Amino acid sequence: MRRNSGCPGRSAPDQHRSRLSRTLRFVLATGKDFAHRIYIGNHLYADLTLMYIHKQFVPLDWTYPDYQSPEIHRFLEQVRDKYQLDLKAKKAQKTRNQP
Repeated sequence: MRRNSGCPGRSAPDQHRSRLSRTLRFVLATGKDFAHRIYIGNHLYADLTLMYIHKQFVPLDWTYPDYQSPEIHRFLEQVRDKYQLDLKAKKAQKTRNQP
């Protein structure tokens, strides 16, 4: 999972970023091309599978049924929570190590 930080080359302040650019996305890598998939290199395509909106994962029209299940969403919530804790710890450590 990765949070998009806005459009490359765009210098607008954070408060002016679009709502979509602040939305967490869950993306799968696949070897199968389709209209909504973006080529990322080495015969792989990015497949946007879920979006995290209003504190929940939301499936899209083409999301595989496996990724629509509440169990997967709970697991991804746990991954997200752990990732946020890791980021906070890293930031705290960086702050402590500054002169």
